[in-house]
Amino acid sequence: MRLTGADRPEEFKSRTEALYDEEQQRAILAAAAVSWRRQLKLVGIFVRTAPADGRAAIRRREEEVDALLPQNPASPSELRESLSELLPRHPSLVDAFVSRLTDSVGAPGADQETVLALAAENGVETTHTEAIIRALQAPRTELARRVREGIEAMQQNELRVAAPEGLAPPPPKEKAREELLTYAFNKPLLFAPGTSFYYSNTNTVLLGLMVEKVSQQPLATYIKRHILRPLRLRHTSLPSGAPFPSPHAQGYTNLTLDCLDSAACDTFVNVTSWNISWAWAAGGMVSTVRDLHRWARAVATGKLLTRAAQKQRTRFMASDVKGVGYGLALADSNGWIGHNGIIFGYESTTIYLPSQRATVVVLTTRMT
Repeated sequence: MRLTGADRPEEFKSRTEALYDEEQQRAILAAAAVSWRRQLKLVGIFVRTAPADGRAAIRRREEEVDALLPQNPASPSELRESLSELLPRHPSLVDAFVSRLTDSVGAPGADQETVLALAAENGVETTHTEAIIRALQAPRTELARRVREGIEAMQQNELRVAAPEGLAPPPPKEKAREELLTYAFNKPLLFAPGTSFYYSNTNTVLLGLMVEKVSQQPLATYIKRHILRPLRLRHTSLPSGAPFPSPHAQGYTNLTLDCLDSAACDTFVNVTSWNISWAWAAGGMVSTVRDLHRWARAVATGKLLTRAAQKQRTRFMASDVKGVGYGLALADSNGWIGHNGIIFGYESTTIYLPSQRATVVVLTTRMT
């Protein structure tokens, strides 16, 4: 959101803070703190490693650095006390970070590109960025193990999930959703509610159930009556099973168990017939380029919303990606408003630039 007439930093700060109530400001600061912690941790690893270090050495340094930083900071300023120990031989970098770790909702976010550039300017060796990022990622064998465990756990609860061999007929949708949520709720919370932000499809499934409870209508019916018809999106729907309207593009992916187990990711399989009804409110809809072109402007400008609702959903919180903010199921990427979508075999990006009344829709049929 742009603020005109605010040329002085203090004036900009006061105007920005006026847009949010105290609870919203706390949530924004907590999210900023999480983002800053992630980037400071990365810098701490850089100052303790060298380009020749292997995965094991980098992992050990990661554990050391993680212990130096507060685990659940409520605001960026809580990270200041850790800087001297985190960056013992880089006092100028400590000072640079201290000046940026402010408890203001209008303060710049902690995007990785800017943070690493600042570190490099202050004498930190950052040429081995890719090596560190790879080392911090879970090995494919570990990822495969987690995927297998997840599939087995859900199958034990009779919740059918997509697999390379295709899907058997799924259980009743209501049962599948209930068991999907049960599986999620059995996991520990990532953080206390209202203190941070994490993108979650589970939340969207819950929202779909809320819509059905309040409206006393199936979600597909409600969407058709209140969104698709008013916007004349005649080729958009929420299918209830594997089949979807023809003609349609074939979808492909290389995310098979062979890829996860052995990094043999050169083979793409056709996943068009995979049943994605489990995604439901979180990603089960199908559409066309023409319909998405119409939808892009409507969702960005809040055509079907009240002014108050549109104002609330476009309060974009800073993310750890430079130039990108996130609101209520809506992203702002350097002025482009919209969202992307991804599911086995298909990816989409639908964005709108209000200042130019420009729309971009990109659909691909290969997920990697």
